[in-house]
This record gives sequence, structure tokens and C-alpha cells, in this order.
Amino acid sequence: MPDEPEAALSPDENVGEPKTTVPHVLVVEDNVELARFLKAILSPLYRVDTASNGEEGITMATLEVPDLIISDVMMPIKDGYELCSALKSDFRTNHIPIILLTARADSDAKISGFQKEQMPISISLLKKKNYWSESKNLLSSARN
Repeated sequence: MPDEPEAALSPDENVGEPKTTVPHVLVVEDNVELARFLKAILSPLYRVDTASNGEEGITMATLEVPDLIISDVMMPIKDGYELCSALKSDFRTNHIPIILLTARADSDAKISGFQKEQMPISISLLKKKNYWSESKNLLSSARN
């Protein structure tokens, strides 16, 4: 079957740039050290971009449409819940799985995250094995 001509591409596609098969992860985190840590861990397997607040994350997600978003809950300008709400109400980004990170270890934080946008929320980054398997599972299901 012949390829579609470039004129048939939607305006959101990057004309002339090869489509990468490496999954794209957007990390939205205001703590510079934590953002660097997450990028360092994810970069060997994924293309990783970072945003420093929810508003910047919304803009980047809308333009880049990543395969997965990992976001802090507590951030300046727009928090993680506002980011989820904005992205889940936009047809361009409503399919993107989002993992919310929080320092709150109580069950209210998890319940609040699920009630707001039915999004998974990772309670503790210290439980790294569970966190990374959750991330891999979300990426696998998003790409299928």
C-alpha cells in the first residue's frame, strides 16, 4: 500500500521528522533535583522531556502528545489535579495515562487522585520497583 502524501498529514504531525518508536515520557515536576533524578532513570529507555509546573506541562503535552505523563501533585501555577483535568478534557490529550506523585502517604491522597480524574497515583517514590512496573504497564497499554 503506498504511503500517504505529506499533504494529507494533520497539522499536529512533524513533517520531515522520522516517527520515533521510543516511548515519550513527560515529567512535570517543580523540584529540579527530583526532575533530574526521574529523567536520569527514564532516559536510557524513553525519550524524556520535563516541565517545571502544571501550566508548562499542559502546553508541552498538547504540543508533543507524550505516551505517558508523570506529574507531581503539589506545584506552582497549576497543580497535578488541574493538569489532569485540563488534559483529560482535551481530545488531543485525553488518552494519555498520567501518574501523579505525592509525598502524602495517607489513603486520602490516593482516593482523591482517583476521584478527580480516575488516574493512577503513586504514593511513594521510595517504592521504586512498584513505581517502575506501574510506569511500564501504563506505557504498554497506551501503545496498544
